[in-house]
Amino acid sequence: MKMTAFETWQVIVSIITAAILLATFLAALYIGLKQTEIGRKQTEISIKQTEISEKQAAISQSLLDIPFLISVEVVYDPVLKRFNILNKGQTNVFLWGTKLGDGPVSMENEPRLISVGGFYYLLAPAVESDVLKAHPHNGEMRGKLDLYLTSQNDTKYLVSTIIFAKVSGGKCAIHTQTTSIKPREWERQPAAATP
Repeated sequence: MKMTAFETWQVIVSIITAAILLATFLAALYIGLKQTEIGRKQTEISIKQTEISEKQAAISQSLLDIPFLISVEVVYDPVLKRFNILNKGQTNVFLWGTKLGDGPVSMENEPRLISVGGFYYLLAPAVESDVLKAHPHNGEMRGKLDLYLTSQNDTKYLVSTIIFAKVSGGKCAIHTQTTSIKPREWERQPAAATP
């Protein structure tokens, strides 16, 4: 059976229409996939930009905090029998409390100001005599002194110092070594009431 010219024309038009529809579908699918890929890349870029912004904010905050970083040193004065706390930083330091060895934390109701370049002292009249009682002729002892400080911008710090005592020939020498200055949370507890 032979097709008429009209039927042939209809088959050709149907094939062309199907080809156009198929091409349109494939183009739409391609565009959709590309848009999905672009959207995914934009999300990745947005996440990276957020991470960069957070890092820039952290760096900026660190730069703002530099003038408020504390630098202290604890030194024993054998003549006056006391521990001097020297402020070697660029900000005022506030001493809130101390802890010697395994003893209790001694907190103040109000802090003691140690201005830039200044010092504060803790009386220690019995340190040498206590060491000599434990080691009358020769020996060594180690202890620890913790300081509870805040900087001018109210950041809390815990400063740890090793106290090294050496007795040789009945004479006592006390040495100190500040081992850490770390931002650390601690509670401001009022000093115990005296009777």
